[in-house]
Amino acid sequence: QLLADSFEQQGYQSETMAWRNSYLQGAYELRTGHIADSIKMSSVDIIANTPTSGFLDFLAVSIDGNKAIELGLDFSLTISHPDLGEYYYAEISNGNLTAIQTDKPIKADATLTINKSDMSQILVTELTLANLLETQKASLKGDNESFMKLASTVEKFTPDFDIVPMPVSK
Repeated sequence: QLLADSFEQQGYQSETMAWRNSYLQGAYELRTGHIADSIKMSSVDIIANTPTSGFLDFLAVSIDGNKAIELGLDFSLTISHPDLGEYYYAEISNGNLTAIQTDKPIKADATLTINKSDMSQILVTELTLANLLETQKASLKGDNESFMKLASTVEKFTPDFDIVPMPVSK
């Protein structure tokens, strides 16, 4: 209860909304022992309007770096969206993925050509990349093996984590 009181006071005195919300949510969790369900952020509309750079950033934090190093992942990837005329270049090395948007395609170890609308449908699990490749609505050229290894390093997040760690009861 004292820790919850402390978090509450720190929340009231915080200058930024992010710190305020974290402290107040932490106080709530400590007092009630309840972690509320998270807001569903994977609706079709949200995903359809999220830029590919946002997806690549999410992919970068989803990669298990140690697993990527164990698999020896060290390659580059160009993603082309013919429906939008957009290009992205990504590199993975040392367990990290970095990506940027480019004006034109950059030569890479693998090139994924996929419409942005189809990529959005993959992310909401309405389609699979394998299905798009089979029907030739998307193409993957170059180092397919490394691309598939990359997919195996992606971890799923659970939304029910503590905002602040709960104290261990003795």
